[in-house]
Order: sequence, then structure tokens, then C-alpha cells
Amino acid sequence: MLGLVAPGVQAQDSAGGSDFTLGLLGDELLEGLKANQLLNSKTRVAVWPFQSRDIPVSTRVAEQLNTNLLAALQRSAGNKLVFVGRKELRALIADLEETNQDLENPVATVSKSARVDLLIVGNISLENRRISLSYKAMGSSKGKTRVGNIVASTSSQFINLAQNQATVTLDQGIRQGARKLSQMAADAHEIQLSGIRFENTRIQTRFGRYIEELLRDELATAFSNRITGRMVRINRAAWAGGQKASTAKSKDGKKNNVYTLTGSYWDFGKAVDLKVRLRAPDGRTVAWSGKVLPPLEMNVRPDGNFPPQLLENDGMGPFRFALRSNRGETPAYNIGEKLHLEIRLDQDAWLYCFYRQADGRMLKIMPNRYHKNALVQGGKLHTLPGSILPFDLVVGEPAGTELVKCFAVSKDISAQLPKSIRNNNFPVLPEGMDFRLPHIFRQLKNVGVSEASVVINVLPAAK
Repeated sequence: MLGLVAPGVQAQDSAGGSDFTLGLLGDELLEGLKANQLLNSKTRVAVWPFQSRDIPVSTRVAEQLNTNLLAALQRSAGNKLVFVGRKELRALIADLEETNQDLENPVATVSKSARVDLLIVGNISLENRRISLSYKAMGSSKGKTRVGNIVASTSSQFINLAQNQATVTLDQGIRQGARKLSQMAADAHEIQLSGIRFENTRIQTRFGRYIEELLRDELATAFSNRITGRMVRINRAAWAGGQKASTAKSKDGKKNNVYTLTGSYWDFGKAVDLKVRLRAPDGRTVAWSGKVLPPLEMNVRPDGNFPPQLLENDGMGPFRFALRSNRGETPAYNIGEKLHLEIRLDQDAWLYCFYRQADGRMLKIMPNRYHKNALVQGGKLHTLPGSILPFDLVVGEPAGTELVKCFAVSKDISAQLPKSIRNNNFPVLPEGMDFRLPHIFRQLKNVGVSEASVVINVLPAAK
């Protein structure tokens, strides 16, 4: 039995020990590599570390799971693969963090900065309040397989969690978190609110917005100083033209440090695991997490049938692909408001975008009859609508969760797509095809693919 003690959780494997479960996952990956003729002594493989903000367990637990997977792969593969050590990968990540470079696209990062042919990326999520673990191997070197192509993947395996962290009321947790963040980010002059998401779906629920309101008030109190008169401004975040935030200066010439607040919460039944972080313009991040009890009368889960699996491959591929709204990464719009998206690629690519409505219908919006050419110039900001569409995109009924899903590919593949989505007259996709889109694009041979999405939280019309 796996007993990984970490702040907040102890992970236990329900399948007879972590060696057994990670061995199953490792064997599935190796079978996929063998089927694609990639199981040989020259293929270099690395396991990418989990990012703490996107998982419902501690970094320590996640790191141990990756360690066990790597050990299982080494036992089974022997000398048929060359494994890049964690020290080498950590050195690469440390160098990139010091220079404030983007780590959100691990495939592009590794393909351009290290000699690695395949990158193994894990996914930890909650399914029926149980931890689900899976992995996929993605090409990261043009010499072996196309960058971004998924060459092997596993099924999901469950890991039981024994909770051992003290649970407090929501108000108590918010106060604790606000005090801790104010101590760790004492140089903040402004905080920009960017949403509290449900698990790894990017959905802002009513409960998430309620948490953000409580945090806003508690942070204002925690950062204030009656003796010195110090105050911190708290505003709604907005993404400006694809440029990274900078540390501005106030009128007296002093630095005006602007932090962005983001967070997520994970539903464990009676309690939720709340994770909140503040990020500075230079990449410095401070975080707090704790188990809190939500109000009994408030539903913590989102409504509708939003498919989170459509987000799994975001940020993975040969292109650095930024897709944002003018209201940040997880925007909220009232019915009747105009939607504005901003797109930036680091190199030329062909762009295919789809819009999934709250009612489950999915429309192709790019290319279209007004803009038939899917080619998008790299290194330049594009707006949707604006530079791409000659009309407004207005958020309509019903309220709920909607999605813009885009694929940037290395060549024009319009003729290779299924007939039902070749039409450029804003066709509605056949039922169920929304779930298949990532597979449709990534199974195309000799085509590099990067994915990006914006989850749109549609609220009732403002009164």
C-alpha cells in the first residue's frame, strides 16, 4: 500500500500498492510506444512534473506518483528507452523560471530546450470524489515523431485519499488564507481578481464567485495598515493585448507591484479543498490551501454537461499559443454583452476554432465565409472578432458554461477534416463530435497540433 504523507492528504493506492498501479499505467504506455515503433534504445523520454495549481493533491504526492511511474517504466523497458533524469529536467525548468519564460506549454519547452523525443504528461483529476490518474506520451522531437502528437496513452486508475487535514468553516479559511497571503506578498500595491475555478474545469460557479467576494473583502482588511495608512487596490483582472503584466510605477516614482489572484476548489463531499495563489509580474508566486466547509444551502458543483476532457491537451504542442478574452483567462459575461478574444502564436499556423454553447451545440467559427483562409501570422496579436471577423460576437441565452476551442496546426488540413465540419458557413457539428475534436485533429499524420481554450461563464443579463 502506498502511504504518501503530505500536507492535507495521504494518498493510498486501492489496487494493491503503487508499484502495481503505476506498473499497469507504465505497461500501457510501453504498448503504445511499441505499436508506434518508438520502443528502441535511441528514444529519449522525460516525465513532466505536475503543476500544483491544476491537481487536487499536494506537489509531494504528485511527485511521488511520477517517481513510481518512472521506476515502473525503467523496470519494464530496460535498455529499450533512454530516460532523461529529473535533475536534468529540473535544471531546465529552473533556468526557464529564472528568465521568466512561459512553462505552460511543456511540449514546446522541451522540444526547443532539451534533447527529448517523447514527453510523458500526467493528468490527476477528481471523478466521483476519487482521484483519477492517467498519462499520455507526446512527441517532442521532429526526428522521432511530430511534435505534439499523442503516441501513447493510458486508461485511468483510481487512488483513494484518506483526509487528515483539519477542516474549518469557509469564513475561517478565508481569513486564514488572506492573512497568510498578505504576509507572503507584503509588497503588493494592487491585486487583480482573475476567478476561482471549479477543480480543473476553469468554470466559475456561483460558489466560486462567492469565495472570491469573501477573499476580496478579507484581503482588503489583511493588507491594510491603520498606522501607516497603507491600502491595497483590488480590481477585476483584464488581459491587455497578449503582453505580460509589468510592474508599473506610481506618481511618486515608486514601484507599483500588481499581483494577480487566481484559485481553484475541489469537491471532496462534505468539505472542499481550496487553493488560492497570488502571482507577481516577475513570476513570483505565493499560495495558500486549506479544507473548508461550504454553506449547506450552496451548491458547489457547476450545472450542465460541460466536458472537461476538451481541456486536457491545452498548452501542449509545437506552437506557443495564447488564447484569452479581454476579461482574462476565465471570463464571465452577462447575457447581451459582447465577447472579445485575443490570439497570439509564436509562429505561422492554420487556425480552426469552435464555439460550444451552454445547450451543448457546437459551431465552427473559424475559418468561416467571411474569413476563409485559416492561416494566421505568428508573432502578431489577432482579435476575434475585429481583425478576423467583421461582426460582433454577442453572448446569448441560456446562462451556463460555454467554450471557445481552437486548434493551431502546421499546415492547411481543411480537406482532411470530416465532411461535416469542412463547411465554412458556421455549421453546427453533429451530436457527440465535440468530444471527438481533439482526437480528430491529433490523429492527422505529419501534422503538428497545439490546442487552446477559453471557458466562458455566462451569467444572467445585468439588471
